[in-house]
Formats: sequence, C-alpha cells, structure tokens
Amino acid sequence: YSLINKPNWDLKQETFAYLDNDLDCLMEVINKFSKYIFKTYDIQLTDCITVARLSLNILHKKYLQNKSKLPLITKPSIFFFIKQAYYGGISEVYKPYVENAFYYDVNSEYPYVAKNKMPGTEYTYIESLDGSSLNLDELFGYFYCEVKTNNSYLGLLPNHINGSLILPHGNFNGVWFSEHLKFVRDCGYEIKPIKGYNFNVVDNVFNDFVDDLYKIRLNTSGSVKAITKLLLNSPFGRLGMNINKYKSSLVDKNNLDYIISIHDDVDFKQITENKFLVTHDSEISREKCHHLGLDYVKVLNKANIDEENSTNIQDVSITTAAAITSYAQIYITKIKLWVLENGGEIFYSDTDSLVTSIPLPDELMGFDLGKFKLEYKIKRAFFITSKTYYIETDEGEEIIKSKGVLSKSLTVKDFEDMYYHSKNSVGQKKFSTKDYSSGTVNIKT
Repeated sequence: YSLINKPNWDLKQETFAYLDNDLDCLMEVINKFSKYIFKTYDIQLTDCITVARLSLNILHKKYLQNKSKLPLITKPSIFFFIKQAYYGGISEVYKPYVENAFYYDVNSEYPYVAKNKMPGTEYTYIESLDGSSLNLDELFGYFYCEVKTNNSYLGLLPNHINGSLILPHGNFNGVWFSEHLKFVRDCGYEIKPIKGYNFNVVDNVFNDFVDDLYKIRLNTSGSVKAITKLLLNSPFGRLGMNINKYKSSLVDKNNLDYIISIHDDVDFKQITENKFLVTHDSEISREKCHHLGLDYVKVLNKANIDEENSTNIQDVSITTAAAITSYAQIYITKIKLWVLENGGEIFYSDTDSLVTSIPLPDELMGFDLGKFKLEYKIKRAFFITSKTYYIETDEGEEIIKSKGVLSKSLTVKDFEDMYYHSKNSVGQKKFSTKDYSSGTVNIKT
C-alpha cells in the first residue's frame, strides 16, 4: 500500500476498476480469436461451445464436404460393441529408476496416424456360426476374437480386465480393430476372429486437414501456433464421445418424480422449495417403466424419442476414434520393439512418448509429422506410476509430473522415499465445492 501514491485510496473502487479492465482484456482476446477463426476457416466462433466442436466444424466444412461422410454409429447395440475396441491412450512403467536415458515425444501422433485408411459408411455384421475362425486378412473393422499370446517381453494387445486397462499374456477374449489384430498376429499372436462388423475402406479422409494445419503450426509462432495445435489434435477424441448424453434441467417436484420414474442414474439438488436441478441419462429405462406399470412405448412417444436412436449427440464416429487410437498403439509399439531388438531397454512409455536407454535412429527424428523429437536427456529419473515421475536432465533441470495431485507439491525426496523406501507421500490437490442455493463455487486446496 505504501507504494501507491494516490490520496483517498479506495479498495472497493480499485477492485471494480481492476475487474472492468480484466473483462475488457478478455473481450479483446475473444474478439481477436473470433476474427482469426472467421478469416482463416470461415467459421463463426459463436457456433462452437468448445475447441473440439470448433475443430470438428472446420473439418466438416472445409475438408469433408466433397468426401464420403464419417460413419456416425448411433444404434446402441452397434455403438457399444465397437466401443469395446476403443482403448484410448496407454501409459506404462517398465523399470521405475533410470540413469543416462533418452525421453522422446512423437510430433502430433494422432493426426499422423489419422492419415491411415479408415472405416467407411458401409458395414456388414458377419459371424462364424460353426465356431471356426473368420479369415482375418479379408476383414476390416471390429471383431470379437479369441487371443493366445506368444509371451514375449511386451504385451501387444490391450484389454479391459477387472476395470483396469492392461496388456496381458495368456489366453483371453475381446473386441479389437482388425489392423491391430493383423499387427499382433504378425508378431506371433494366435488370433481367432469369431464375429463383428466389417466396413468398407476409405483413404485420405483426414489427409488435407492434417497436412494444412500441421504446416501452419510449423511455420507460425505464439498464439496462432497454440491455436492450430489445439485445432489439429481436438477432433479425434471428440469423435469418440458416448452417444448417451446426460441432460440437465430445472424442474418442479412433479416433473422430478416423473423423471426419476423413467430414467436411470438420476442426480438432483434442491434449489428452492419447489425447484430442483436434475441430471439424468438420456435413455428411458424399459425396466423402470415395466416395474412401475408404465407403457414403455407410450412413454417413448410422449418424450418424442425413437428407441433405436434416442440421443441428441451428433458427429460421433466411434469407428474412426477407435481406429485412430489403435493405429497410435501400433506405431509406438513398433518403436518399442525396435529398441528391444537393438539391445536397448524401455523404462517408461505414454501414448506418444518413450524413455529408452539407447538413442533412436536418425531416420525417425525430425520436425515432420510423426517423427520423434528428443525432449530430455535424462541424468536420472523415477517413474513411480502412470504420469507420475521425476526427471533430472543433463542440464540440471528438474521436471515433476504427478497424476491426481499438484506437481509443485511434490519434491525429489518424495520420489526417493517412494522408490527406495516404499513410503507414502502426501501431495496437494485442488477441488471445487458448489452451493446451488447461494449460487457460489469455492475452489479449495
């Protein structure tokens, strides 16, 4: 306060002046962002509530208009079958302590693998009724299979077992993308496809979108580079959204009782004496209607919802999202296998990164899409678990990442205690508490 040379200084007045300036600055940023998006892509920012929605609008308007449309799978039985093959990113710790190693990242891995061939809009359900195996070489799509691994050092095929995503050895069943199955078969796995959905093959779906935006990203800096990176990476995860969208609304007591009687997974909070904020699954429950003696068809008609397509989520392409994540897993696994075949060790890997004991060959390095860049030369590092690690670089820089707690709340001693002494460490996290009656949100540590 002693540095403020202002008579009759008023905290309230200065606070309001600060807030006014803060909003003016934010409005200026939004305006410039909006103008850039409109001039570059001919898209109105006000039509998009998220960056993922914005990137998807750009993709559809500028790059997919004259091509076959993405397969939008909205029938629940097909969607949830294929969703079993949507495994997402995989993070693994192989050896939790390392000295003198190399930390590599892939340049835009998802956009890079999105240039592979994709499932089209035509599909057929096929099944081996006599229990024999379908011909994997003739398949392109998503198939339930029996798998027998070759028990090599690396597990090559992800699977959900007891709520966890692992890469197991042995005999197991599941649903996977055909190209992933062909890759692991060529690595020595035995694959027996039983049933699934076979799609037509489409080339060059995302090539122009990826190439154009990656070129902008490479040749710009500052805000334009940051914006383009977001737009380039955002649409692929958005295509894998669940078709069952949750709905929220403000209702009275009578409507609340009706919603509870026909929907599963209902959560509500009382706002006033007769007003409730309610959130529920968009699907109408056949079981609840039957239990309460309600006519399921009449309830559907009242809600104006088609039983087979009871969702207002659009632009969902689970086939595309599952294919891209499978291609990404294949790509990083090939590099892991190269490291092992050339006498190296793997210490840690994430969706698009790898820590190895040997340098990668020059032909894999560079600024091009899909090439690797050396992120850090590691002096020593502790990899405790997925996305929780400490790195000391050759230059003496310390990098701490932690999943679930604030990275700055942990120290190198915490990682040493966890690794050397199996001690628990305590970190801080931020969380928010909502009070609907007062209309406030408090952020706490």
